Amino acid sequence: MTFHLNPKIYLGIHLCATYIKLRPGTLLKAREKHIDIKLGGIVIPHPKQKNKPQIIWLEPDDIKLIESIPRGLPDLYYFRHTKGMKGCTAGKRFGNKYFYKWWIKACNELGVSGVDLYGGTRHTTTTAMGEFFSKEDLRSATGNVSKAFERYFQADRSKAQKVSAKIKEITSNQRIINGKKVVDLKQHSENTNK
Repeated sequence: MTFHLNPKIYLGIHLCATYIKLRPGTLLKAREKHIDIKLGGIVIPHPKQKNKPQIIWLEPDDIKLIESIPRGLPDLYYFRHTKGMKGCTAGKRFGNKYFYKWWIKACNELGVSGVDLYGGTRHTTTTAMGEFFSKEDLRSATGNVSKAFERYFQADRSKAQKVSAKIKEITSNQRIINGKKVVDLKQHSENTNK
């Protein structure tokens, strides 16, 4: 829906859905210098619940995607509008609800209701990953320090990447068919070959 309009709309929602430690509001504050391709991650200088910077380690295909999008000066906000979007000023940072707006449009296209951006990209994904990872691994991967996760400790790079890789593996087999239905491509392929 959005890649042809501004690939950063797609990228932002994709990153929130894949890297469950990311919060949409935090991602919107990222500047060009925080998206560090050489490092292989997104540096969050002032995360909500930590006193020290946090790194969101990216998968190689996401690094390639980011490399394919033109970059700007280091202090510019990364998630900003491009020319040609009605009602948007080119170069201006996305508003706090911009990802949410597009998330709701996509949900409406699919006939999904009652799932907000934060719940759909963080809570739902974390719950689904409970089938593959322990609660402790997920606490660590999400960076959740609420009372429910009192014993949380920050994930090291390998744990965070392991969870992100599994999310990408599972979602890479999902596609939207006829604008509505989400199917497992492996299952679809097996059924059509019979």
